[in-house]
Amino acid sequence: MRVKQLLSLSPPKTERHIAAVLTAEANQKITQSCVHRFIVAHNDLVKGAIQKSEKLTERVAGLELDTVQQRQDIIKEIQELARQAKKGGELKTALYGLDKAIGAMDSLDKRLGRLTGDGTTVNVSVQVNQYMGALVAVIGKHCNLEQQSELRRELLGIGTGTGATA
Repeated sequence: MRVKQLLSLSPPKTERHIAAVLTAEANQKITQSCVHRFIVAHNDLVKGAIQKSEKLTERVAGLELDTVQQRQDIIKEIQELARQAKKGGELKTALYGLDKAIGAMDSLDKRLGRLTGDGTTVNVSVQVNQYMGALVAVIGKHCNLEQQSELRRELLGIGTGTGATA
């Protein structure tokens, strides 16, 4: 590696000068041709390492793009399923789908370095509770006491997994 040290001197030394220095230090004849072959071989090795590194970097970038695209496709699919559930009147399922979509988007953002992890969370259950409160008010307005009791039992059963639509 003494050759690299001698090459890095300012002004750079010639192959002849490097051969003379190495001959004196090693007490063995080292020719200019030998120094030249070493420099060429070393440069080829460095070029090869750089090319491999560039190819690896390109491959990793391609894989990253594929992963991002797959995640985006999954997010779109989750959003579509949530829309279908909402159209079908399955609001609980739709909210669950949206919650999963939010989680997938957060995961993608973290992967891309867009989020710093400040601890912000989205609480979907607040929306569910607000919806349920509004639903109970509508039931109270349009149903008699017997119907209200039956609907409340049914809704409570859904929450515990014992209702008809659970």
